[in-house]
Amino acid sequence: MAGVARLLVLMGIFLSAPIHAETNLLTNPVLAPGSGSNSLPTGWAHQGWVPDGSVNHQMGTCPNAYLCASYSYGTDFDGKPYVDVSLNNTSGSYAYTNLFFNQPVVASAADSYRVTVTAKIVATNMPVSIGLGFHLYDVAGYLWESTTDYSQRLNGGGGAQSLLHHFQTGVPYANTGRTPSQIQPRLNIYLVAGAQLQIRLKSPWLGNAIHLASVGVDMRTGLPHRVSAAPGKVFKFTAGLQGRPASAAKAYVTLVSTTGVTQNFNHLVSVVDPNFGDAWQVLLPAEMPAGDYSIRYQLRNAATGSLVALQPDADVRVVAGAAGTTYEIGRLDVSATAGMSIGQHFHGHPGRIGGNSRGTDPILVPYHFVRSHDSENVVGNSWWIEDSVTRNPDGKFDWTEFDRWANFHATPGQKKLLITFFGTPVWASSNPTAPGPYGPGITAPPQNMASYQRMVRDTVSRYRDRIFATECWNEPGTGPTGYFAGTGTQLADICKAIYVSTKAADPAIPVICPAADLSWVLTLTTSQGEPLHQFCDWVGNHPYNSTGTDLVGADYSIDRLGDFVEQMELQLKQLGLNKPIALTEWGMFCADRPSPAHPTHFHYMTSQSRGDLLYQMLAKAKEKGVVALGLYSYDSGKADADCPFGYEGIGSVDANGQYSYDAITAQRVSQAVRDFGKPLP
Repeated sequence: MAGVARLLVLMGIFLSAPIHAETNLLTNPVLAPGSGSNSLPTGWAHQGWVPDGSVNHQMGTCPNAYLCASYSYGTDFDGKPYVDVSLNNTSGSYAYTNLFFNQPVVASAADSYRVTVTAKIVATNMPVSIGLGFHLYDVAGYLWESTTDYSQRLNGGGGAQSLLHHFQTGVPYANTGRTPSQIQPRLNIYLVAGAQLQIRLKSPWLGNAIHLASVGVDMRTGLPHRVSAAPGKVFKFTAGLQGRPASAAKAYVTLVSTTGVTQNFNHLVSVVDPNFGDAWQVLLPAEMPAGDYSIRYQLRNAATGSLVALQPDADVRVVAGAAGTTYEIGRLDVSATAGMSIGQHFHGHPGRIGGNSRGTDPILVPYHFVRSHDSENVVGNSWWIEDSVTRNPDGKFDWTEFDRWANFHATPGQKKLLITFFGTPVWASSNPTAPGPYGPGITAPPQNMASYQRMVRDTVSRYRDRIFATECWNEPGTGPTGYFAGTGTQLADICKAIYVSTKAADPAIPVICPAADLSWVLTLTTSQGEPLHQFCDWVGNHPYNSTGTDLVGADYSIDRLGDFVEQMELQLKQLGLNKPIALTEWGMFCADRPSPAHPTHFHYMTSQSRGDLLYQMLAKAKEKGVVALGLYSYDSGKADADCPFGYEGIGSVDANGQYSYDAITAQRVSQAVRDFGKPLP
């Protein structure tokens, strides 16, 4: 993308004009729908390219271009003008486009800027990735980009959706040490080979100096918001204030139970990142009575004490009282059993017989569950082996390694085992030569579904008093080199087999849907026409690199965990489903995307800072109502200068493969388990 940005500068459109109010960027005259004018609105620019070896093929019009674009205009049912952008990637490779809504504008030294647009995918033949944000520049030219990713939200929908991105100026961006002085609003689109897209855009607005005007739960979600916490535990939530305070403000929160019990909190508002509004993190009194509490919010001028009038979101209730107007922004359930289940992945622990030395170290963190996937003891249903003597199609079991794994992590009655039924042993595979990251055949469906179902039933029955949950497969739908080499129908049949067998052994054990694109996996049906989603209790996903916010609401990363969960919620809502969310893997890749407020890459942070990021990520997951989150992986350190602390941030490995563990980071994770976790089993 840097090449296109530099091209724009060379083209002479790197102009400057301060913006002091919200401006409608759709200034082109309204034309008749479908007129095919093939021109952009005044001030807009469109650049795109397709990498092909050492050549970047630019966009144009078909049939000669690799990336074809056309435009048409009209007036929608609500009387507002729109521009339709049609794209066709004929290159045989992936393609990028940047649709700039305006020329670059001067960014004041310390202000928040907002770009919004209403977007609707009119037609597409395959999923596309879409982001809204800004190109950033300083005196040296192009700096980088600030983006909110709306891929899942748009692909999972069908109707028009309002996209929004805020950017806080005046601070160095990420790890560059450079401070943006000009910004350019744009929509970026990524298309795979052969993708065709028609997207309708309305009401693009750009503004700055946007002060507090409204209140909600978390300003991008319109979903009912109910959180929970235990007495004596940390209670985290966000009041969705848009913009920044015009002057110093003090916020007040009153928790009011149905029986009239109240608890009051207040603090000065510090809205560093207006994407998240007013962040709260308070300790509930240990003696606080259990019950259902209303979360009531009020904002006052810090100097005068006068009320600040706010426009409430649709899901906010206005409450009049003796102390003035308050806004009910959610509900709090106070219960001794409240909390999120925080789990772990271990490649070792207890270590495989005859395997490597991992698993001999003491574990420094408490955990509610341990996931079987990628454990060297039990990955790929390895306990289910061929019966080479009797040739029984059901095979037989070698429980040696599974028993060692189960006994190490859970005593009888401790429900700590999350069994991920992933993979088919080669002898039972319907395609023994199917390629995959775990060896041939393992990613293919079983050739005998009845035998597979009996294997699941026998496994769950053996360990049922220690099972936290079961999970259908691991990351299907990740392409031909990914973790599933079957059809969607076959995946749905597998999930049904796991669900039926689990419930036959113990109806109380939750079953987790596959961690995949919900708009795909939850619309699959079995060979009998039954929807896959009826065969799982929780919905899974793996939000790598997605982080939370610090104590004042500033992002740790450009990739936001709150966004990720909200997009899952919206997809579930669009599908008419109401299921809890379980994030069965979470980790930080070696190449993360730090935010301007926390510009150091995760693996270059101090031990305390990594621990704080992990603590606040778990706090955000708890705030967003996630029922379970599994950290990946305690002992997956890499002998890599760019990734010395693995994906979890605790385990480190040197160039000789020797592991060590960071007690400071582990202490902070342990504190999160105590503050946000359920009672340990």
